[in-house]
Amino acid sequence: MDKKAIEKELKASISGKLKHLRTKIDISLEQFAETVNMDFSSFHQVYSGKTLPRLSTLWQISSLYDIPIQDWFKDLDEKNKIILNNKGLNVLMLQNFNKLQQSEKEFLVKLLVKVNVKSRKHKH
Repeated sequence: MDKKAIEKELKASISGKLKHLRTKIDISLEQFAETVNMDFSSFHQVYSGKTLPRLSTLWQISSLYDIPIQDWFKDLDEKNKIILNNKGLNVLMLQNFNKLQQSEKEFLVKLLVKVNVKSRKHKH
């Protein structure tokens, strides 16, 4: 399976999980976007499966709703757990994310955000 197919599968999986979570917590799409500090348009793109969310967004949702971070990726076939995005983030590393202490998690998220910002600056 190539990268685009994996991304498509992951988008559909995350979208489905967000829809299930939204039904479970019974809030509007607008409220959900606000809860995770995203503008509605960006959140709707993720919610509808058109784009992938940032790791920091998944981490925030996981923290807010007590969802293990690896649950976002568990539906992928083991053979498809490979590098999923242009930043080279390996999903297998996420399996150990919840084992970290809270301060370590926060540090890692801050680091990933900085790398993402620098990466975007270099692309433009």
